[in-house]
Amino acid sequence: MDKWRIMINFRPLNRNSIELLRQRGVEWLYLWTDCTCNWQYYVNHGYEKIGEGVAPEFSTDKEDYTYYMFRKRIL
Repeated sequence: MDKWRIMINFRPLNRNSIELLRQRGVEWLYLWTDCTCNWQYYVNHGYEKIGEGVAPEFSTDKEDYTYYMFRKRIL
């Protein structure tokens, strides 16, 4: 399974990728993203936000560098 996990990290998740995961019995998709992208996209597309935090090593005095963790059931 590690081989599949690595492959998916380096390419966009499309319908074919998700179908392949389903065929292999994967029940949940997990992803990590940060405040530099449109993280609300995931909330609006059926992902559940399961965590967030601040990475002080990337934060500035003016802005926290926030990261988010999401999951989505695919089976």
